[in-house]
Amino acid sequence: MPLVLYFSKSENPNAQGYFWTTVIFSIAMLPCLWLCAWKCKETVHVEMPAEQKKEKRPVIQSLKLMYKNKMLLITVFCVFMGAASTMARMSLLTYYVIYVVGSAAMIAPIFSSITALMFVGSLCLPWATKTFGKRNWLIILNTVQVASFVLLFLVPANNAAFLMGVSMIIGFTSSGANVCTGMLSDCIEYGDWKYGIREEGLTYSFMSFGVKLASALTGSIGVLLLAAVGYVAGVDQTEATKMGINAIVNLLQALCVVVCTVPLFWYHLDKKKMDQIRIELDERNAAKN
Repeated sequence: MPLVLYFSKSENPNAQGYFWTTVIFSIAMLPCLWLCAWKCKETVHVEMPAEQKKEKRPVIQSLKLMYKNKMLLITVFCVFMGAASTMARMSLLTYYVIYVVGSAAMIAPIFSSITALMFVGSLCLPWATKTFGKRNWLIILNTVQVASFVLLFLVPANNAAFLMGVSMIIGFTSSGANVCTGMLSDCIEYGDWKYGIREEGLTYSFMSFGVKLASALTGSIGVLLLAAVGYVAGVDQTEATKMGINAIVNLLQALCVVVCTVPLFWYHLDKKKMDQIRIELDERNAAKN
């Protein structure tokens, strides 16, 4: 935030400050991206059965078969709703901090705490998913996140320590987005086992499309919601507008996460089931070869 304010040449952040700060950080990120591209190598090679190598299935037919995979549809829906919730909140969180919390200086600490605890949560995923299972851990994270959103809406945002603490919990629970990637891998195995179709590329494109769709929708919907609660740029907001911003940033996101969580109760790919699927797939592929 100090950098944003410096380039804004004002006591309050503006478009010029955000633009030049974004340019600086983008340039700083380039060496990291180049290093990643240089050092990352594919080390896993999956040998497909000879029949599948020869078979070329039309994309439309593959999509029809994928739509039969209920576990995949549940996972992609969760990815879409989770991405919509996260992107919408992160894009509107600045308005919440400036107008509801009343301190632009809190923007950097809140965003940083969310990012840092998301990293910590991701480090815990191997242990957590092994202990509770992918689906169950995602349900636990989502439940805690919903409670955190509701708490932020109900409790006045004038206590910095409380605000930071709840933001850190939200950051930790946001690591659940990475659980969906593991669930998607299980869905590929399940589709191969149940329907005889293994479309890794198309399946991950399906997930990527869900994220991009969420990104496109939340950007425009967020602006419309701000207008709906009476937000006017460059002026002091009314108490009703502040309450509306609070509801959009917290209550609406809690609702999105609830909608994301409900279908998970019909997701049945636990460790026991996946072990059985992998054994049967190995046996089937060995028989074909």
